Amino acid sequence: MKTKVSLLALLCILFVMSGCSRIIRGDGKVETINVPVEEYDELSVACPTGKIHYAQAEGAAALSITTDRNVYDMLEVYVSDKTLVIKLKDAYKEKFIWPSEFTVRASSEKMKEISLAGKAEINLDGPYTAEELEISVAGSGTINLNDRIEVEKLSTSLAGSSTINGKDLDVGTLECEVAGSGTYQLGGAAKKVSYEVAGKGRVKAYDLKAEDVSCEVAGFGIFNVYASNNLSVEAAGFIKISYKGSPALSTEGIVMARKAD
Repeated sequence: MKTKVSLLALLCILFVMSGCSRIIRGDGKVETINVPVEEYDELSVACPTGKIHYAQAEGAAALSITTDRNVYDMLEVYVSDKTLVIKLKDAYKEKFIWPSEFTVRASSEKMKEISLAGKAEINLDGPYTAEELEISVAGSGTINLNDRIEVEKLSTSLAGSSTINGKDLDVGTLECEVAGSGTYQLGGAAKKVSYEVAGKGRVKAYDLKAEDVSCEVAGFGIFNVYASNNLSVEAAGFIKISYKGSPALSTEGIVMARKAD
């Protein structure tokens, strides 16, 4: 019995030591590094943590990174085919990186696509105007659209347990897709909005004044939406929807719908 207990204790110690060997902490030597970059109109971030701030601005593209010196040395930062890439080098992808601070500030005249992989947070600061914008999040990251977003078409997708927050949208067409357990919190105005959920999705959009809204779910979805003209709800699974406005309502499948006060 004592031998078994000793072996179990040894295995536990080895397991803990193995986990600790994968953790890399920031060295505390925090610096702000201005990184020379070419013009870019796409942003791809694959970081386990941190905050990224992007702003649309006239003039030359800019980028600064504030973090520990040893953490900065683990990064790959470059522009390829007009895409600004910020990611960990291959040797560190399986490590747990704990920086003292990790803040990125970037700006460019145009932005067509933003993709985030990991647990980081991307903030669009200041007003943003374009014909189209595409946003995708994979993992448990968050994208905050902190100011007015004026686009003809906004396409978004969530994979994992990620979140998109947009409080002041002004869009023609809004496309929202969830694969996993994503959450949308939206406000502003839109002409046409579509929500597609494969898995478990949560939409909080009473404050998004939309004309036509469609909701399709394969799995489970909870929706709070506003529609003035048409509201179409289709479930291959179960949908619980509460809506404001006075739309023509059509449902298919197992749908629990009610008009909110």
